[in-house]
Amino acid sequence: MRMQIKKYKKIVLDVILNVTATAIPLIILQLIVLPLIATKINNELYGLALTLISTITIIASSLGNALNNIRLIKNELYEQEGFQGDFPVLLLGELAVSCIVLIISISQYKLEYADSILLIILTFIWTAREYLIVTFRLELNFKGIVVNNIIMVAGYIVGLMLYCLTLQWQYVYIIGILFSLIYIIKRSNILKEKITITPLFRTTLSELLFLIFASLINNLLNYADRIIIYPLLGGTAVSIYYASTLFGKIVSTAISPLNSVALSYLAKKNTLKKELFTKTLGFSAIVAVLGYMICRVIAQPLLHILYPDWAFQSIKYVPITTWIAMITMVTSVMSPFVLKFCSMKWQLVINITVLIIYLSLSVILYKFWGLMGFCVGILISNIVKFAIMFVLGMRASKKYQEA
Repeated sequence: MRMQIKKYKKIVLDVILNVTATAIPLIILQLIVLPLIATKINNELYGLALTLISTITIIASSLGNALNNIRLIKNELYEQEGFQGDFPVLLLGELAVSCIVLIISISQYKLEYADSILLIILTFIWTAREYLIVTFRLELNFKGIVVNNIIMVAGYIVGLMLYCLTLQWQYVYIIGILFSLIYIIKRSNILKEKITITPLFRTTLSELLFLIFASLINNLLNYADRIIIYPLLGGTAVSIYYASTLFGKIVSTAISPLNSVALSYLAKKNTLKKELFTKTLGFSAIVAVLGYMICRVIAQPLLHILYPDWAFQSIKYVPITTWIAMITMVTSVMSPFVLKFCSMKWQLVINITVLIIYLSLSVILYKFWGLMGFCVGILISNIVKFAIMFVLGMRASKKYQEA
């Protein structure tokens, strides 16, 4: 009994640490750094900057985080077989792909040469960081992640100073991520692993590709709103929409570390109890309702402080964009269960289905009701994803409980 209590205390502590680790840089970026950047450039340029940040986030998260999760899931097998390798090779491949995809993605924006170079550097190091942070997750060392992210925030502050001198917002992210990478490299041996291919390479690569495509589609669902709005309505509309999503995304993103903690522990399990799944879902639903209420209360006064130029226009979208963020958060909490206990193909099936609904409804409804219709389309697609994930999670818990 004591051992169980101790174990649950450790899990709760790890969740708190991981939420803290995510919340610190998120709050600094969203409530301090980005509003300060917005004061020095016009609405159109700020909207373009947000669109480019979303593009890089999609690329780096889809590649780096997918490799991070595959390493977490497969690490025990590699240790049992006595193999070391594959992952450095896969990382090098991902770094090359990330830069190529970024160059293709930004070609439409007609950026200055210096801007393009900085964006390529940022994509390269961001992708690397998304994978290399796995070193702490493998050891269940969530204190290390907190320290790492505090150091990254220090880098953001240094980068913000450089931005004030150069007006190149990319320095904020580049310096912050470089600070983070230096800490990771000093605290682990992950970059000293052999650059070699093992007999498990083909299977690992196959699963990685499945997860990359699934992650890419999932990230498109999370960030495509800005990328689609920019060509439709321009940078100012992106700025208005972004401000309306600000507080909902802060809450949902701050809670998202539940996923990495859950997957870190589930990676070591071979069974799934229905009770664990339903309790986790119930807890996240309560957090979502509380998060929605908090966001509705604080949104109006804080938007007028942070983004006075377009706060009035953003306020009317806050209720629906906050519900989108809360449903996304609850759905994401189910992801580790589906990722661990369901076939990898479901990652593709779910995300492709939802992406088709997302693009179809958001664009069609946009033509009828403008930006509000666009938001309604996103909300419906998120509800559909929640329903599919819930059914899969319940089926998986029943299957493994019976087994």
